[in-house]
Amino acid sequence: MAARCMKLPALPRSIFVCAIISMLATQWSYQYAEAKHCDKLDGSISRDEDGHDRLPCERDGRRLAGGGVSSGPGFGNGAGGNSGVNNSKGSGGILGNVGSGNGGVGGNNSGAAKGGGSGSSRGSNAGNSGGSGGGLGNAGSGNGGLGNGGSAAGNNFGNGTALGGGAGVGLGVGSLRVGYYDLSCPSAEAIVRAAFTGNILSDPTAPAALLRLVFHDCQVGGCDASILLDSGGSDTSELLSEKNFGIRRLDFIDQIKATVEFACPGVVSCSDIIVLAAREAIAISGGPRIIVQTGRRDSLFASNLVADVSLPRASVNIDTFLDIFQTKGMTVPESVAILGAHTIGIGHCVNVVDRLYPSTDVTLGTFFSGQLKFQCPTNLPQGMNNNTVINNDLTNLIFDNQYFRDVMSGRGLFFIDAQLGLDPRTSPSVAAFAANQQLFFDIFGIAFKKLTASNVLTGNYGQIRQNCHYTV
Repeated sequence: MAARCMKLPALPRSIFVCAIISMLATQWSYQYAEAKHCDKLDGSISRDEDGHDRLPCERDGRRLAGGGVSSGPGFGNGAGGNSGVNNSKGSGGILGNVGSGNGGVGGNNSGAAKGGGSGSSRGSNAGNSGGSGGGLGNAGSGNGGLGNGGSAAGNNFGNGTALGGGAGVGLGVGSLRVGYYDLSCPSAEAIVRAAFTGNILSDPTAPAALLRLVFHDCQVGGCDASILLDSGGSDTSELLSEKNFGIRRLDFIDQIKATVEFACPGVVSCSDIIVLAAREAIAISGGPRIIVQTGRRDSLFASNLVADVSLPRASVNIDTFLDIFQTKGMTVPESVAILGAHTIGIGHCVNVVDRLYPSTDVTLGTFFSGQLKFQCPTNLPQGMNNNTVINNDLTNLIFDNQYFRDVMSGRGLFFIDAQLGLDPRTSPSVAAFAANQQLFFDIFGIAFKKLTASNVLTGNYGQIRQNCHYTV
């Protein structure tokens, strides 16, 4: 079990001893977990029905045909501009209708503002029945953007950025919603919570593993439990991807699924269980309890090659990072907040040696670079011990805002962590979250809901697996 040092003023020697104790204790915890299990190692609460964008995708019929869901993100530019772009996915795959969407209303300020209104409806054309607000103003004042049918109030922070986060209701066929299983399996979420809590006592490092699992599942196509499928037929397990090195505790998901299946056979998807388990992992580690939507269905397909392409490396640059999460509808502050998931868990030498050899990354603090070189003394594959684990931050078993304080002090473990604190687009959010943990929790919750609702399978697409490792 990892030790946590009290955050009190102390002499440098005390800090050094405390850091070494924490490092060794965490090292033991993760090595024990790896030895015991044979699988590969490696924000404010809201009840909004968010109308998230769905990206066109060929997998599992996600490019919707007749009777599909239409979504239209609008963009208002300038001081409350109101031009829209409506991307319809209805009968015949109608696309375009530039200017006819429900454009977001920008914040009340003198700068450029983006509204994130999106509507959804049934049928063969673009719908306008509902929307969600997500405006971002950059003039230091003003309210958040308004989507059609939604309302939002801005939360001012940092350098005056105003973040809006309201939502209207506009349900399509089989869409996600809070309480999806209220009638078909009323105890589903309670069962997941109880089963997760019972299991976590045997492995305090499991929350970080399950949070990483949901990220790696959702990043490949969408949150569809494709990461759980074993190789067979035309499928090749996503776990074969080198970028999924370290994915573990799939046995937790299996145990939770078995318990849910006993109570409600063939009702609750593996993809929803992954999301719900991650929600519990965040809460039990001290983070916010996020109310998430359910109603996802499981994919029929898995490919390690798709995972190779879809999952970013730890050395991803800031532009690519922002692009990745922008496609999921996230603002810059939300993208920064979602990377705050690094506040729990560990890294491996293979993901940091490029910052150490042949020369040391100048953004690393002197003490921290020395610690990393001690743990990862070479960049030669034959010399690397990937059982060596490195804490993501100084309180790596606790979901808090320590990650952002570490980034600001030159202790960002991965290249992208360090860049967050240096890039002028992201550094204001890093500073804001480092100073205000509740703000981090609030924005992280919004971002987590967007991540887990992006490009998912619902309605008649996909399936509900009885065993998460095999298609029906």
